[in-house]
Amino acid sequence: LRGSEPNWQALNTTNSPPRENDNHLVYDSFNKKTILISKHRSFAFDYVTKNWTELSSLGDGLSNANIVFDPILKKVIHFGGTNMFFNSLTRSYDVSNNTWDVITTNTSPGQRAGHAMVYDSKNNITLVYGGAYREGEITKFHNTTWAFNSQTNNWTNLNPSNNPGFLTGSYHV
Repeated sequence: LRGSEPNWQALNTTNSPPRENDNHLVYDSFNKKTILISKHRSFAFDYVTKNWTELSSLGDGLSNANIVFDPILKKVIHFGGTNMFFNSLTRSYDVSNNTWDVITTNTSPGQRAGHAMVYDSKNNITLVYGGAYREGEITKFHNTTWAFNSQTNNWTNLNPSNNPGFLTGSYHV
């Protein structure tokens, strides 16, 4: 497309997911599917067949969680979120087997929602930054940077010398 404008086009798809807010998309390069996870349901999109397939869902109505695809684990990693109560669980979704699992970790970035999360393919880690949590009736904000290593199931607080400040409602690329 060098020298021309990108061209978006609507695809004729089957079994499209229902309209819902707080959706997250990630591409599963192992299974060659785009995974959509919303508060209540999960779907996989196959570009070749242009078909959406409903998957096993977490079913807990979490919003403001985040997901990445971990190519080493060959699974989607899901962290945090809220459904009135803030969550600190690390979970994995195996598209091949259509199963969710809670990952037992040594520690956790703590309860948070609205955090930024991205997979760092150079270092083979998932990074989490920012987000919000509650203490009693007060909403507070994180300004910490954490790394998750799926090979050891360990979270590490990276404690950088500086950071972007308190962020929430952040998304990843």
